[in-house]
Amino acid sequence: MFCSASRTVLELAVLDVVGGDVISGPPDLSGLSLVEQLGEIEARLDVLDSSVVLQSGLQLDPVRRIPWPAVREALLNAIVHRDWLPREPVHLTWVAADASLDVISPGGFAGGVTSESVLSGRYSRNPALADLARAMGLVERQGIGVDRMYREMVSLGHRPPMIRQEPGPQVRTRLVGGQPLPAVISSVGAVMPIGCQRDLRVAMGLYAMLRDGFLTAATLAVLLQVPRDEAEEALDVLATCTVDDEPLIRSTTGDPWLPARGIVRRATGDARSLEQAQRRGLLGWYRPNQRAAENLVRAYVAAAGRISSGELAGITGLTTQGALNMLTRMESEGIVQRGATQGRRAHFVAAGL
Repeated sequence: MFCSASRTVLELAVLDVVGGDVISGPPDLSGLSLVEQLGEIEARLDVLDSSVVLQSGLQLDPVRRIPWPAVREALLNAIVHRDWLPREPVHLTWVAADASLDVISPGGFAGGVTSESVLSGRYSRNPALADLARAMGLVERQGIGVDRMYREMVSLGHRPPMIRQEPGPQVRTRLVGGQPLPAVISSVGAVMPIGCQRDLRVAMGLYAMLRDGFLTAATLAVLLQVPRDEAEEALDVLATCTVDDEPLIRSTTGDPWLPARGIVRRATGDARSLEQAQRRGLLGWYRPNQRAAENLVRAYVAAAGRISSGELAGITGLTTQGALNMLTRMESEGIVQRGATQGRRAHFVAAGL
């Protein structure tokens, strides 16, 4: 940590596009201690991870293209939890075109952690190094770094981090940033009490609802990488939060849950912001085209077993008649069929049941 290193331990390359030209190659940092090399790399990343300006009313707020806490946690996790027996460095690649960062650290997962449990698993390969990093204030207590990466990324409308083991073995952490999405920032900023805006469960629940149009315990369990009962506890937390004095999640039947109307208003109120979000895979369920509507109905019926025109209208922003017309069209195409009940309880189920 403090002694002169005979080699470069942290290696950062900058590309213009994926597979493109090298704008800046990795400098030779041999002779510097690990702390000094870390300072050099952070200084370069600080320049590369430039800010964009978002307008909130009359106020202009600079926001980094990748949230800086996520960048720092990815880098520090790669140092603290790597396998130090191989002499190869931690490799970092910044791609300017899409503001993405790949961090590759030698050694695979350890202690039973996998790519499916990296968010909920807790294990330190190098506990003494982790303790020293915490004592120096480089990282906080064990186990919250990955949580922070996920929360920071999705709270700006970015995709969750990708963390997986690859042949070598090595662990790759990938952060893809870019233009933060005002629709998501506005939604997160409306959650009360204000402390819940920093809660990973709330952030991931919001992300799921903005992506899918609704939320289930099963979906939340996958995103949080926890058992079903812990996901249901997370739903209890979301149910205590409010947006514009309404519960953050709403439902008449329990699972599935829909986002608060205030979330829908904030996320879809600006046409440009809505278009940006839809290009990134969010809010495709709002006033959807035929294919998006079919995907939504299939997913909702798979989760709930049925769907009514009122439920479809409540998700998509369509009128009840418009939603009924859409379901009737899907019935003619063999995607759904009418359920046994009629009148106000009329609904549709998956075709063939």
